[in-house]
Amino acid sequence: MKKILVVDDQPSVRELLAEFLEGEKYSVKVALDGYDALRKIEKSSFDVVITDIRMPGMNGIEFVSELRERNIKTKIITMSGESSCSPELRIEEINNLDSDIFLEKPFDLQNLLKTIEHLLLESK
Repeated sequence: MKKILVVDDQPSVRELLAEFLEGEKYSVKVALDGYDALRKIEKSSFDVVITDIRMPGMNGIEFVSELRERNIKTKIITMSGESSCSPELRIEEINNLDSDIFLEKPFDLQNLLKTIEHLLLESK
């Protein structure tokens, strides 16, 4: 069974994604922020990490950078729905990310599923 880590500071997002992905037969763990996610990754490996960009503590950009610095080989999906920042800032942030895919919230869950399946096929 493929393992997915969902990282988001919003409980409703974590719960929705975990419930949906578990229903699709994935093993899912959740984390509150980048620090919590790193602790979980130190204990177990994951095939895919889905992380929000805007979180308190260690945000998604710092988290992805840390994963890449540690040479952790996992597929990374970043997501953000922060509409309060300028479009220029968001484009700069997205371009500086070293993730595999960026999804803008809200996104269709079936699209997320197809994205995960595509990333898993790439890693074979």
